[in-house]
Amino acid sequence: MRPRLAALLISISLPIAAPMAAQAVDGRLMGADGASGIPAALVRLVLGDSVVDEAATRADGGFTLASPGAGTFSIVARVAGGSDVEFGPVTLAAGERVPVLLRLPAGSGADRPVALAGVTATAEVRRQVLERHGFYERQHLHPGRFLTHDELARLPGISVLDHIRGLGILVDPRGANISALYRYSKGAKCFLAVWLDGQPARYTEITRLTMDEVAGVEYYRGEELPLQFNPYYTRRSWDCGAVVIWTRQPDAS
Repeated sequence: MRPRLAALLISISLPIAAPMAAQAVDGRLMGADGASGIPAALVRLVLGDSVVDEAATRADGGFTLASPGAGTFSIVARVAGGSDVEFGPVTLAAGERVPVLLRLPAGSGADRPVALAGVTATAEVRRQVLERHGFYERQHLHPGRFLTHDELARLPGISVLDHIRGLGILVDPRGANISALYRYSKGAKCFLAVWLDGQPARYTEITRLTMDEVAGVEYYRGEELPLQFNPYYTRRSWDCGAVVIWTRQPDAS
């Protein structure tokens, strides 16, 4: 069923050029009254029939969606208990960040009460650097393994690679200064994509890290991989999966 089409309001401020030729939409999802942001809604950046990126809206309704390439996209939003609402088009030039304001139409679900099952709340201490990079949002949206610095340090080993090996990932020497992360899939070696602070990284960059620099690690198998960590997003799936490492300064939270 095709999502409902809603109006897209683009602020008049000039787009902000992003470093490293990144393209992104910085948006806010509002209710039908236009007065309050909608938190915990799922928003997706869509190119044709492909989802390029997705995120949950923050407490104020804000969100960021990134694309590895320029193009003309639509944004699809869904609140709890509601149906998909499509906004667009949004055109991103190379290296451009575009601010947008999305207003949900009445009856889209944001203005209706939703009955929820009872839950038990537990306190969670969050690192600011992981919060900024969406670590905790993905933890609730995607399967995979998410380990903070302290959780990773409890795995056997001394070096960062030793601890990552504890996730069930193997390290294969391929020369004097080169190591590769891989796992076995269907009886064969399957080499993982490696990301360091949101950018594709060489395996040797991990060997230079110390545990004091690591804030957290995400590990995805191929069927679990979020699109933003897929090195070949047009294929929709990187069969081997990925390791994502986030770093911090030793004194940072």
